[in-house]
Amino acid sequence: MTSTSEITMGLQANINATTTVTAAQLANATAPGPFTAGVNQVIPFEAFGGDGMLTRLLLNSASKAPWSDNGTAKNAALPPISGLESGKYFYEVDLAGTNGATGQNLLDLLRANGTKSYEATVKVYAANTSGTA
Repeated sequence: MTSTSEITMGLQANINATTTVTAAQLANATAPGPFTAGVNQVIPFEAFGGDGMLTRLLLNSASKAPWSDNGTAKNAALPPISGLESGKYFYEVDLAGTNGATGQNLLDLLRANGTKSYEATVKVYAANTSGTA
């Protein structure tokens, strides 16, 4: 298993200090859909920067990477840390000021708030023996 300090350093090195989500990205996002996956909910780590996901926009590597609305182009996910064993780690992005909203409720809140900065905290969990976070 990867150490906690390796995960922390990898996240700090690979996540943008600030990220802009355009009105067009919000306008075209749908729920259910990949855009909000991993925000205020726990999902497998290997899906972190999937195509059309808000978490993809958090990554330094996303600035030159292809994007498609709701993952329709099936571009490869962009891992914030390489080398983590598939199925062994999970993550969630806590988006401050969203009161844990997910899916359509999160999209509605983001759209209603308009241009605003949010503090995002990425949490990584190791799978327990049953394979869940």
